[in-house]
Amino acid sequence: MPYTTFIGVLRQACVLGVLGVVVGVNAGCSFDGVLSSFAPREVGQGARLDRRLAELWLETLDRAPERATVVGRTKDAIYWNPSGSAARRDAASQLMASLARLTEDFPQRDLSPEDARSVARAERLLQREWRALTTDEPPRPHAWVGTVTTAPSFLAHLQPAADGEELRRWVQRLEALAQVVESETVAVEARAGAARLPRPTLEATLELLAPVASGVPYDPLLEPFEAAAARLPAATSEPLVRRARQVVREAVRPAYARFVTALEAERGRASEVSGAWRSPETEATWLARLAESAGPGFDPLTLHELGRAEVARLHGELQGFATDPGGLPDWFDELRKDPALAPGYELGVRPPAELWGLLQPVLGELVARASAEPPVAVRAQAWDRPRGRWSPLVPASSDGARRAQLLVQSGANAIAPPWLREFQALRHGLPGRALFDQLTVSADVPMLLAHAVEDAHAEGWSLFVTLAALEQTPGLERDGGFARFAAELVEATTLVVDTGLHARRWSRAQSLDFLREMTPLTVPAAENLVLRIAAEPGRAAAPYLGLLKLRGLERRARQSLGTDFVLAAFLRAVVDEGPLAPMELDDLVSRWIVARSEAIKER
Repeated sequence: MPYTTFIGVLRQACVLGVLGVVVGVNAGCSFDGVLSSFAPREVGQGARLDRRLAELWLETLDRAPERATVVGRTKDAIYWNPSGSAARRDAASQLMASLARLTEDFPQRDLSPEDARSVARAERLLQREWRALTTDEPPRPHAWVGTVTTAPSFLAHLQPAADGEELRRWVQRLEALAQVVESETVAVEARAGAARLPRPTLEATLELLAPVASGVPYDPLLEPFEAAAARLPAATSEPLVRRARQVVREAVRPAYARFVTALEAERGRASEVSGAWRSPETEATWLARLAESAGPGFDPLTLHELGRAEVARLHGELQGFATDPGGLPDWFDELRKDPALAPGYELGVRPPAELWGLLQPVLGELVARASAEPPVAVRAQAWDRPRGRWSPLVPASSDGARRAQLLVQSGANAIAPPWLREFQALRHGLPGRALFDQLTVSADVPMLLAHAVEDAHAEGWSLFVTLAALEQTPGLERDGGFARFAAELVEATTLVVDTGLHARRWSRAQSLDFLREMTPLTVPAAENLVLRIAAEPGRAAAPYLGLLKLRGLERRARQSLGTDFVLAAFLRAVVDEGPLAPMELDDLVSRWIVARSEAIKER
């Protein structure tokens, strides 16, 4: 049961999901609330379709707990429970019935083009979920980026309100977290020796889990809860605090301890191979994820060479910055030894809020009609970024009560070199991912579509708009473009290493050598990147594949519209229908070009 496959669709929605299991529900998650999240039609077939898609969204939320049914329990043990697969098969059957009714009740020939596209997207998303539910095998462990490492960070940054009902939901999240950690544990135990986790991944995971499991020096499971509870009357807070402490003491901590024990037992069987080819299942997962990012007809080796060509292009852009007569590789080595050699270093790293303040007045010029509330910058803890979370952005709550947060590295937790940190704040905050999330969630499309997970589109757009902002916004770029080119270089080399490690069967050492020779990344940053590429094959390649896709679409639009092409309008158009797959982006841009051309003719 791959936790990360479809459940990401719940991000920022009524259900607060932790990689596959529902851990709490926000207030207002009702049919009327879902339907009012966009502008539904009032009469006719369109109104019926809007209601049906809202129903499908709620059914998706209702099915989420089926992903936690794999664990059986006795008084003294937990175990892989085959009846969990039966429960998932039942959920899959119901899902397929819903799909059949959707197709039967809304045949393509009777729909407007817009509604036909919505139905087709809904069918694709639900089929993705169906594939996630139809397996009889024990789940594949996701120890590195799975719930067990992400959940503490997730919970710690929810910022619970001083409200009795909200704190009761927090206790429910803790109870669900214990079940998820148990499920990950049986995933390891049921596949003892077959999981073949890469050794560096295993060791880094154990290092991360030790302080989380012990609650020292900071307890992400209880401290935010107790801080909120302290603002309530004792009669309300004390029973909740007692219950939360009991759940952590009797369920969550023991679950983490058993998980650590299960991982330690794998040490002797850990794989020395980091590539996806170490098992057919891992390789199939990698190819499926690449297909989602690159579109149909892709070839991993072709993507590898494409990435190499991009690296060569970016080296040409950076050549003018090199001060070492030995060329870029020698200069990169000097930068690793002395970060002060990077252009603009003497100006310091500006806080994210200062950068976002420069951008907010001009967001509408960068992305047509765009405005956004910036995230809140929060100091990252040791179990946060870079190891405890894939992204440093903690999304805002769907009701707007909790703003998005950016987890900022500092001190001993800072792995990114100084020259990369401002770029990261822009890419993950404004004008990047935080803006993408706000624009797509506010798009006038049903929630089922607005909350779809399409990493290549979301992360590629975030890179694209950040690079554009640095070029266009006065005062934002102070290093002559060094960080802009160097950050893109890191993304291009990530694509090369992903396909090198998993298709060309590179070793971990080869991957690190490539990053050392081709980028100015520090050794810890390069090691962390290779760990991530090994842990979730294909995921780290998605941002650059998305960027290349959008650049290709931009070129097509420029060629078609000539001097009438407006980049800000293009950047807004490609988010107005929510997160999209590559082929859906192709279709959207084709329609946008036609609409723009017709509007120009009518002037």
